[in-house]
Amino acid sequence: MASDLNRFAHFADRYVGVHSRTTDQVLLGDMRYGLPVQSATPLWGIGFSPADPGGRANRQNFGDQPRSDLSGQLWQKVKGGACEQPSCIILAP
Repeated sequence: MASDLNRFAHFADRYVGVHSRTTDQVLLGDMRYGLPVQSATPLWGIGFSPADPGGRANRQNFGDQPRSDLSGQLWQKVKGGACEQPSCIILAP
């Protein structure tokens, strides 16, 4: 499982955070992108069971809104466009 976690961290550019944790499963998220764009809810991540260190991590999708509704917002931010939500935080020019 260590290789799965290291691979995920590498491709997330080390921007990895705990999305949720239960006694059975830990969900890690790629914190670079979230939807809605101003949230700290990651788009995707991985889940694994700490009780099974020999197991494999599995891909997870997060967020409650359909991606088709929000993909335009994310694409605008990726291209450097303005954020239309009033609570949008601009981190860098």
